[in-house]
Amino acid sequence: SGGTVKGFDLSTEAEVMTLSIPGAGFLNGLTTDGTSLLYATDFSGKSIYKIDVSDLNNPTFEEIVSNTSKTPNGIIYDGDNNRLIFVTWGSNADIRQIDLTDNSMSIIQTTMLGNIDGIDEDNDQNYYISSWSPDQITKYDSNFENPVIVTTPGLSSPADIGYALAI
Repeated sequence: SGGTVKGFDLSTEAEVMTLSIPGAGFLNGLTTDGTSLLYATDFSGKSIYKIDVSDLNNPTFEEIVSNTSKTPNGIIYDGDNNRLIFVTWGSNADIRQIDLTDNSMSIIQTTMLGNIDGIDEDNDQNYYISSWSPDQITKYDSNFENPVIVTTPGLSSPADIGYALAI
């Protein structure tokens, strides 16, 4: 919600956490390590935050990247490689990574796509990204090579996407 992250109990629907991040403009993409850490992109501030929610009464945050140079949008946690992968907004949008060992950022792939919004991964380490220009879903292999357009008729301004992993 703008510069605030809120947590809710899904059983009771009660709000259980609120964390205001001073200076954050538009917290947009959100991912988790599956335990107590969240990672959020700040679309307006071009930054990435790590949020520790292990204590819901006292959540904390740290800005781990203060200038992504391009506008960050969707983000996922890749625990196998101890990194975050995020996509960017704008023309010739990048797919970037943050090494969680030292919070260094690098470009994985520059695309010909514009306004990449969402990213997710399947069981076979293929990655899917949604873009607005053109309106499409693109599948990449585990090395972010060999892009394939996923047929999705009638798609318009696709936003954050999710892939349902088989249980």
